Amino acid sequence: MKLDVFIDINNLYFSLRDMHDAKVNYPALLERITELGEIQHCEAYGSKKSFNHNFALMLKRCGIEAVFEGNYNKSTVLSISMLKSNADIIVLCSNNDALIPVIKEVPQRVILFACNISKRLEKVAYQSFQISEDLWIRKPCSPATLSG
Repeated sequence: MKLDVFIDINNLYFSLRDMHDAKVNYPALLERITELGEIQHCEAYGSKKSFNHNFALMLKRCGIEAVFEGNYNKSTVLSISMLKSNADIIVLCSNNDALIPVIKEVPQRVILFACNISKRLEKVAYQSFQISEDLWIRKPCSPATLSG
């Protein structure tokens, strides 16, 4: 099966940070996704504020085409990209309910990878996977946390 993967960088970052004080291990996430099929295209969207040169290089090394822009609605950009996909399956890495209408509209099956996926989003997706602990990178404990 041919896969197109669309990643909402900020959504994944804040979901994992807020729920587990962790961040995404992108190489491990992509490896997990390839269990579903062959990735033919992978793109990620983040805000200009989230841009970090080393992070962008890591994404590029993983084969992720990353776009960091300001003042745009990531849901709209993701929707347009998803509608243009010719893959067998779309993998969406986001828990954003604003994407429900486009998930309903695309002819492909949509599989979700995210944290805290809503029941509404799960209902319209073909399949959904919570990003499990083996796909996280734990943030190191600070000295203040250890002495607490």
